[in-house]
Order: sequence, then C-alpha cells, then structure tokens
Amino acid sequence: MEGRNRIVLENQILRIEILPEYGGKIVSFYRTAAGFELAAQRRKGSVPEPEESMDFSGFAFGMDDAFPNIDPEEIVWKERRLRYPDHGEIWSH
Repeated sequence: MEGRNRIVLENQILRIEILPEYGGKIVSFYRTAAGFELAAQRRKGSVPEPEESMDFSGFAFGMDDAFPNIDPEEIVWKERRLRYPDHGEIWSH
C-alpha cells in the first residue's frame, strides 16, 4: 500500500488509516493502548488497481470490504427505486 494517499486519524486510544481512493477503505484500525490491530491485514505486496474482472481475494483485507452492502437489494430514496447489486458485482467499481 506504499505510495497511496491515506488519511490517518489518531488519538491516545486508536489509530485509523483510510485509503480514500479505494472508496474510504479502512486498512488499519489499531488500538494504541492495547497494541493490537483490529483490521485484517494484507499479507504481501502493494495493492493493485481493481479491475472489473479481478478476483476479490486480493482485496479481502481491512474493515469495509462489503460496503455498501453484501447481498443485492432495492431501496426507494426520494421516490426513486435504486438497485444495489451483490457486493461481488460492484466491489471493483
């Protein structure tokens, strides 16, 4: 994840790292006082740019991998019907 823009929020209790270019992906959620990482960490290498046909397994780290949803659903918002596809169909967009 080197070379990526990141936002770091930190206080005496938590340190959170966010990649805004990846839809606000939380890559670290670290409890400073306990010395413990709460977010799943990427095991090796830098994060590639997501492409529509890529396998999600290379991006299964952090804390927000199912945002905004996991299963397909429809909602009504401001009198408009919106369809959210299954997360597997939209994660790379």
